[in-house]
Amino acid sequence: MNPYKALLAALVTGVVAVALVALAGDLPATLEAAKGSSPMVLAAALGLALANYLIRSVKWFHLLRKLHPSIDYSGATAAFFAGLSMSMTPGKLGELLKAVMLKDTRQVPMSCTAPAVLADRLTDLLSLLVLVTGGVLALGYGADVVLVGAAMCAVVMVAVLYPPLTNLLLKTLANVPRFGKHAAGLSETLRNCAALLRPATLLYTVFLSAVAWFAECLAFYLILVDLGGQPTLFHAVFIYSLGTIAGAVSMLPGGLIATEGSMLYLCATYFKLMAQGAAAAAVLLVRFCTLWFAVLLGSAVLFGHRELRRSLSFRPRS
Repeated sequence: MNPYKALLAALVTGVVAVALVALAGDLPATLEAAKGSSPMVLAAALGLALANYLIRSVKWFHLLRKLHPSIDYSGATAAFFAGLSMSMTPGKLGELLKAVMLKDTRQVPMSCTAPAVLADRLTDLLSLLVLVTGGVLALGYGADVVLVGAAMCAVVMVAVLYPPLTNLLLKTLANVPRFGKHAAGLSETLRNCAALLRPATLLYTVFLSAVAWFAECLAFYLILVDLGGQPTLFHAVFIYSLGTIAGAVSMLPGGLIATEGSMLYLCATYFKLMAQGAAAAAVLLVRFCTLWFAVLLGSAVLFGHRELRRSLSFRPRS
């Protein structure tokens, strides 16, 4: 995994997504609406996005401590924020970079960090499903997206928590020459995954995730109101959560296009909260304050932290 290439691909994909959303909203109208946004509201949105990252970093540290009690907060947090630079990879698989860095800088085995990455992503999706379910029931829209997201969560949890299935997987891999030598390590990884999905840990981490993602929903609400929309907070939570889930299940880099398209449709067409141009501007602004801010902040931590940067310098370019 080459972080430089991943960031370049993210930039190119992001430019395409921004262009498509701007054009869908009528470019002149989108630009005009964006120019009218309040700097104070954008600052508040950035602050709420930062709150999201800080709360999720606490969750990440909690997950790591469950498996590796000696991990220090500073090392775990630095790896978490550096991992945000990989938010644009498909399915955010690039966030495995966190596991690589902790292995190199803190000698934490991948059998501990990889399960934490999986549990981190799983609890994020579960929390978004919690936030959006009330809207689906009340508004009668989005059930298909929610069912796909729920199915993805269920598959992961069954694969990890159902012993006959995991044992079958391990036996199968043990007989494959290329993967057989990794069977023991995979067995430990799966046991660690199961430990992170125990009820008490799962409930606590989903709660933290829900609070974190609600902060970004609130940022979206502020931007909608600032651009002249007529949303309720309920609408904002539903639209932002559903759009984020749509992006997650699409497995596209950063959920690009799927997230923006869903949010734009719901704001301008389905709920008619505002004109198309203003809706496009709101979507682009909230994505800058959340997704792109995460990439920028993560890149600054990654390339500004000498120890983390050194951990990548010995890795072959791919």
